[in-house]
Amino acid sequence: MNQTRLWSIFGLDYELIIVEWNPLPDRLRLRDAVTWPECTKEKVRFIEVTEQTHRSLPRSNSVHLYEFLGKNVGIRRAKGVFILSTNFDILFSVEVTKFLASRSLSRRCFYRTNRYDLDSPIPRLATSVKEQLKFCEDHFTRINLRGETLDFHGKHPGLRELTAAIVNYHLSRLRKRKLRKPEDTLHTNASGDFMLMSRASWDGLRGHPENFVSNSHIDAFMCAMAASSGLEQVILDGPMRVYHQIHKSLDDSTDVEGQALYSLWVMQARRMLDQGKPIIYNAKDWGLAEDVCRETHF
Repeated sequence: MNQTRLWSIFGLDYELIIVEWNPLPDRLRLRDAVTWPECTKEKVRFIEVTEQTHRSLPRSNSVHLYEFLGKNVGIRRAKGVFILSTNFDILFSVEVTKFLASRSLSRRCFYRTNRYDLDSPIPRLATSVKEQLKFCEDHFTRINLRGETLDFHGKHPGLRELTAAIVNYHLSRLRKRKLRKPEDTLHTNASGDFMLMSRASWDGLRGHPENFVSNSHIDAFMCAMAASSGLEQVILDGPMRVYHQIHKSLDDSTDVEGQALYSLWVMQARRMLDQGKPIIYNAKDWGLAEDVCRETHF
């Protein structure tokens, strides 16, 4: 939880909502399993979705985590004026933290940033947030940009290689604009890891789509919904990045399901963008609004 120390250093006014989905009965809850810094007191909320609720959902025997429904549980209950939907395996750079603390967010925008993927987990010996971020800067091997992923094939790029890859990326984008793919305009790449907009916008769009059979590309639908609702896309670039730690995938979807959902997204994203009208996928009770979820605080 060193990340929260960084937030405090730069005066970020925040509440951290952690949704514990179907926690194992023989394991400690996160509230008790993690040593929380004193600076997080009164700022961390834990919302629990029970096994009973999980079992009531379609395909609950094969789907271990309903990622976007879980995120909606937190979004629906958040108190902030702006809400960032993100994941537990993400670290924010200092520059992202400074931006968030600057109070310069606009309700007319939705915000995205580039995700930098690491080649290995952050070592436990990196005890300070400064050490953790230094490790991230020295060990990323892939960058998720708008419309393209720069993959350095398991090796951290040197400055010359990185510069050349980014220049080639911008040249490639000039050519890709003629193809009119939605993801060439919308920054959907790894958008489930950083999607930020006002609470009013989340409420108006009724959160992430909840009822698809796969988690694949759901975050891309969210980008199309936000853009077609009239929000301006703002991409935090350069040093304003987030780092993604390596881990086993939690996505239970098959390649066939993922491809089918991508094809549906392309069709519906074009429709939303052309008509300037978002498709609202969820009912008014989105985010398990009618469920009484157990909530605790640190």
